[in-house]
Amino acid sequence: MAAGGGLLAENVTVIVTTSPARSDPELDLLRTTFASLELGGLGQCRKLLVCDCFSVGKSRGGEHSGLLSAERVRSYRARCASFRLAEWARDVEVLELESWHGFAWATAAGLAMAQTPLVCVVQHDLAFLRAVELRPVAELLLHTKGINFVCLPKPSASNYRAKLRSRTRLEVGAPVRWSSVSGAEVLLTRFPQFQDCTHLARADWYRGIFEQRLLHGARIAKGQFTEDNLGQHMLQLAMANTACEGEEASRGVLDVVDLFGGWLWSDGGPSPIYHLDGRKFLSHAERDVRGIRDTKDVRYRLAAAACQDQGKLMADNRGPRGNDPPATAAQRAQQFLRFLAGVANANANN
Repeated sequence: MAAGGGLLAENVTVIVTTSPARSDPELDLLRTTFASLELGGLGQCRKLLVCDCFSVGKSRGGEHSGLLSAERVRSYRARCASFRLAEWARDVEVLELESWHGFAWATAAGLAMAQTPLVCVVQHDLAFLRAVELRPVAELLLHTKGINFVCLPKPSASNYRAKLRSRTRLEVGAPVRWSSVSGAEVLLTRFPQFQDCTHLARADWYRGIFEQRLLHGARIAKGQFTEDNLGQHMLQLAMANTACEGEEASRGVLDVVDLFGGWLWSDGGPSPIYHLDGRKFLSHAERDVRGIRDTKDVRYRLAAAACQDQGKLMADNRGPRGNDPPATAAQRAQQFLRFLAGVANANANN
């Protein structure tokens, strides 16, 4: 299991942003994501749920304009209200916004409440897929100049180096080996484009980003995703110079990474984050109508596992000071982790 809970708990605030989902008003989606935080050693951190505000109305932009049908708004608000009453969520603080913000500004609202030097920003349908050791990453963010944010990849980010080179002719080079203050080694790949995947970041740097003029000279606007402004701005700057000129990475990549301090976590293992996909995640009622059993789709199996006993399983397996838990508990944890590790592959074949 992931260790380092003390350092993470003292230095990291977890910010989860949420908006209407297909499974509203049920809590499975949020419960899965919050329960999975234990896999990253983040279970003891201060946790914030930022609920964006949606109103009844019609717009071409739909949910990306803050307007939805009365039924969807009612179901979403019911989920937010149920979350406040859920026993398993009693250690999560809830911030319900009074106007529509969009993902980036909702994140900024969470940042305003964070008092720790680091934050971990998570969208409501991104769950940890396997145990990851984030303490060394946090140590690098706290003590190393040139590292401001570290993104944790989803399966779609696999082979990032080759994909980026094919699409843009940019070369990020091989992963760079860093040593944290505790002596642990971390492999990070240069990341010349911010993405809205789960990420750890320096809170002061993050707040400052919202004050900067970025893509087309504009600040991050209401309703935007951070990656659609900051991410595209970074990529455009990098693409201005694709030449390597004897370096292991493109000059533009080196300049952008030096300017923004962006890195991609690259331990060589399977992707640590799984996209549950709030647009497709069905409620129990809809599954019953369609005759879909919870065991038929990996998203439902993952949700069911989280809702039944994942939180207890992870709590039972946290040994004192990171020591190995009892053998029986460790065996159960390994079985559960093996199940999670197969989710991405099973999903790809469905």
